[in-house]
Amino acid sequence: MGIFDVDEKKIKALYHRAWIESGMNPVNPRKVPYLDHTLTAYARQNGCSYDEALLMAKSGRKIK
Repeated sequence: MGIFDVDEKKIKALYHRAWIESGMNPVNPRKVPYLDHTLTAYARQNGCSYDEALLMAKSGRKIK
């Protein structure tokens, strides 16, 4: 894994951070730049959609 690679642990941790920062309300990842960039990078690296990456960040389960 390289320095810019994104794994499941990283996106789950960043989603949790955004959730805490939003006052434990639903998070819109498009309004949180660090989460948006990380989800996009994860989706590109793993060949999945942005929505699948977001669901993985929320639930911790892979779609495929």
